[in-house]
Amino acid sequence: MKSPLLLIFSLFSVIAFSQSGDLILFIGQSNMAGRADIGSDTLVMERVMLLNSEGAFASATNPMNRYSTIRKENRSILRLSPAFSFCQEVVSATDDSVFAIVQARGGTAIEKFQKGSDWGYYEAIVNRTRNTLAKYPGLRLRAVIMHQGESNQRSPGTYLGFLHQMVADLRADLDDPDLPFIFGEVGPWNPSFDAIRAEMKKIPEIIPFSQLVSSDNLTNRDASHFDRESVLLFGRRYAEVYLKLSKRY
Repeated sequence: MKSPLLLIFSLFSVIAFSQSGDLILFIGQSNMAGRADIGSDTLVMERVMLLNSEGAFASATNPMNRYSTIRKENRSILRLSPAFSFCQEVVSATDDSVFAIVQARGGTAIEKFQKGSDWGYYEAIVNRTRNTLAKYPGLRLRAVIMHQGESNQRSPGTYLGFLHQMVADLRADLDDPDLPFIFGEVGPWNPSFDAIRAEMKKIPEIIPFSQLVSSDNLTNRDASHFDRESVLLFGRRYAEVYLKLSKRY
């Protein structure tokens, strides 16, 4: 016989999935994995569900990249990512829940996210997303939110080609040719990022159904990573773009 707590949890799950909601895929490298101070943001997030290691949705808490199947093994580096404030902003602006899949890995160049690469990160992202859509047919993947680029600062000339191919492959393999992609700029504080930032500004012209979220005026905790306040603001900027794209803001 099931315990009362297990029965309550099962009932909650049924109620949660009877509601409408947005399925969002978050991918990228360390800033999306989360490197900023979590601070007091440790409570369960209202109406935000995070895909766990069993392939089921559970009430979300920080760090959001905890269940990623491609994350680095060291759990102590998992901290605050823009996925947190993005989800908060979307649920506060709508009547829906947000269902999040977070698949990020620090220090990862765009080449390692390519289909068929030796690392297998692309296949892990696709498989986890496909399995979720099959298991929860009432959900629809509404957008991919991506922050990546710091690891390509020394090879800006090839960046857009790799990015364009990755997006095309993901749209084909997820059977959604118009799937929106929302990209975030790398930080403005590091002169080493100037060339890759210049390439990233071309993304909306090169990749259909995409938007670039500015990192202007955001600040850092070290050479590569945003500080806590900037991560929170960046997540809200992502959400503002997403809500406009989905015509709900």
